This record gives sequence, structure tokens and C-alpha cells, in this order.
Amino acid sequence: MNEAGIPQGHVRIDGRYYVTLELFEAANKHVLEQGLYCNQLIATLNDQGAVNRKLEAERLQLLRDLNTARAELKERDRTITAMRAAVYGASEGL
Repeated sequence: MNEAGIPQGHVRIDGRYYVTLELFEAANKHVLEQGLYCNQLIATLNDQGAVNRKLEAERLQLLRDLNTARAELKERDRTITAMRAAVYGASEGL
């Protein structure tokens, strides 16, 4: 026992429990490692979230581009139909 009445190689927890110093240090190391792991996991999830938001923005832009192309194709079809009608109408008068 040391001068505080704690057995050699132990630490007092909450003023009433004795724990071996090695166990206390191992627990502290474990908590620290888990904290680092959680921080890394959070950072990875944040990075993945950024990638997801970027891909979603790209998907929405591609969808807008597709809708624009479809509208242009419909307009082209109307123009072609009108031109055919004009050509057939003109050829009937010949």
C-alpha cells in the first residue's frame, strides 16, 4: 500500500474502487482508440455524404439535359412533319 492507502499498482476510481493500473490504462487506451475510430467513421460518412450530394446534383443536371433534348426532338419532329406536309402539298399542285 502507498501513503494514500491504495494497494501497490492500483488506482482509486470514484473514491471507492481499486483497479489495477494496467487495467485502468488499458481501458483508457481502448476508449481513446474507440474515440479515434468514431472520428474516422464520422469523417468517412461526411466524405461519402459529399460524394452523394455531388452525384445527386450531377444526376439532376443530366435529367434536365435529357428533358431539354426530348423537347428539342419533339420540336424537330413537328418541323419535319410541317415540312413534309408543305412538300406533299406543293407536289400535288404540279
